[in-house]
Amino acid sequence: MAKGKDIDILESFGESVVRRAMSNLKVMRSIRGKSRNRVATGNLMESLTYKLRVRNNKYTMDFTTKSWLTKRYADVIEYGRKPNSKAPPSDSIYDWLKIRKIRLRNEKGQFIKTTESRLRSASWNIAQSIGRKGIVGINYFNEAITEEIDARGDEFFELLKNELEKRLLLNSRTQSGKGIK
Repeated sequence: MAKGKDIDILESFGESVVRRAMSNLKVMRSIRGKSRNRVATGNLMESLTYKLRVRNNKYTMDFTTKSWLTKRYADVIEYGRKPNSKAPPSDSIYDWLKIRKIRLRNEKGQFIKTTESRLRSASWNIAQSIGRKGIVGINYFNEAITEEIDARGDEFFELLKNELEKRLLLNSRTQSGKGIK
């Protein structure tokens, strides 16, 4: 395969994976018995990207975000958050409550008037609960990669096979002391 065709195939793969990951974030899922999606403002979804690098005739592709501000949040949504870990900042939860227009309830389950102090209190309680219980990850990027690999044909697998053979050949030459000059 020509280098240009390899890169075109990989770039097409990266773009398709990012589109699928964006779609996966919007999907309604049942998490702990409640139907939810993971989109509030759309900042994370719009920040998803991939980076294709070519170094020493080796391709690497990283699926990440465009902003370092969304990187940590993206990892929490992808992999989740362990139970009994440090609580997230309550200010972020407060912003989320306002964006999602969450209505607060009392102990009896009745809706109550939303005030600033009640929102602050609720955000602190939610943050503490997240710290205790954790968050279930949804693997939106991992699922997108798997789905896209399954959807690709033989041409993509031929590219991967050739790339793997190049790496194995390069590693065997390097380890035998016959490094490439």
